[in-house]
Amino acid sequence: TLCFTGVSGGYSIVNVRFDPEQQTLSLLTGGIPAAGHQSGRQLLDDFVERHPWIGSMLSGGARVIPIGPPMARFDDGPLVRIGDAARQVFAAHGSGIGAQLIAAEALATTLADGNSPWDYSRRWHRTWGSHFCGSVAFARFSRSLSTEDLRDLFATGLLAPRLAGRALVQERLGLGAHVLPDVAGMLLGAAKAPRWLARMAPLAGVMARLELHHSQYPASPDRVSAWGAARDALLDRMIPPSA
Repeated sequence: TLCFTGVSGGYSIVNVRFDPEQQTLSLLTGGIPAAGHQSGRQLLDDFVERHPWIGSMLSGGARVIPIGPPMARFDDGPLVRIGDAARQVFAAHGSGIGAQLIAAEALATTLADGNSPWDYSRRWHRTWGSHFCGSVAFARFSRSLSTEDLRDLFATGLLAPRLAGRALVQERLGLGAHVLPDVAGMLLGAAKAPRWLARMAPLAGVMARLELHHSQYPASPDRVSAWGAARDALLDRMIPPSA
């Protein structure tokens, strides 16, 4: 597997995987087609054009993925949203399949316990909300990064490989002793590279505040709208959408 990141803006990727048994090549691309950057489909077409040894397409497709903050409430009368319809996408790398499985399990467990669809919204946000909303903050931050920036962040230790790997599989990190070694490494990296502090401080700050905010998800449905507006304002103020 080869992975090319930051190929057209910080939030872009070309992932190439070869299956020696099937003799097939899988290509996964993605990006935000704004500010002169290419879309995922354009990245795919360009990559195939530059490598004429790649054969004809066997299967594939392209679609738009919602990478904004999850909806504040998922239930609407008899209807319940999960996955993309609820903006339950791990925005740091645009993955939605794992998020849909998490949401489906949360909904099934909630209903099996005899609770209402409203309780599913509350359970999901208190358990997973800060994790997914924090990934939106990181996605916005990553748009400003170049390939050289990414190399520098890993070289200094500010982006810990173990934490990055856990993020790729959408593992909920939370705040606890299990992340202290990685946090210590990041602090040492910050000491070695103070130039990054001003850029990363808002990201660290908003993630901590999102953790607290989601732990206070309302117990009453009539307070959710105000809670969601406050969350979005917090995120937009600390990490603007154009960041």
